[in-house]
Amino acid sequence: QSLSALFSSKEAVPYDLAVGFGLQTPIGPIRLPANANGNLPLPKLPEVKVANVRMGQLGVTGAEVVFDIDVKNKSKFPLKLEGMQYGVDIAGARVGGGNATVPQLAAEASSRTQVPIRLDFLSLGAAVVNVVRKKQLPYKFSGKIDLGPFDQPFNLAGTANLK
Repeated sequence: QSLSALFSSKEAVPYDLAVGFGLQTPIGPIRLPANANGNLPLPKLPEVKVANVRMGQLGVTGAEVVFDIDVKNKSKFPLKLEGMQYGVDIAGARVGGGNATVPQLAAEASSRTQVPIRLDFLSLGAAVVNVVRKKQLPYKFSGKIDLGPFDQPFNLAGTANLK
């Protein structure tokens, strides 16, 4: 949480660097000073959002719902993501979960990952039938993105209109 607070609260940190280099010369040692200062941009945590939810294949015993997940690198540095773990609830029932790959993101770039979830009408009962009939899908998409040294959790909820 402290890393998250640092990355989200500041764009950059100022620095001031003063060093000296010593050279041995025939007339004795000489010190050459070097100074640099400026602002060092800080990495930002990626933003995760549900861009779209749509109905995939529909059959007698089940349906497929596809979540388009956008991951945006808000940092001025490339971001190598180790993967994403997720779980999906529809109409209050856990319908699936798993792991998805997210490609490396260039600085300030976005990527879209498609996550298909298969709904089995028999195992989920009337809740899923109502979702398909009303073409309204209350969902919760939650999990974490593996950033290497730490994980960034996400919790996205909403209602999608299915067509």
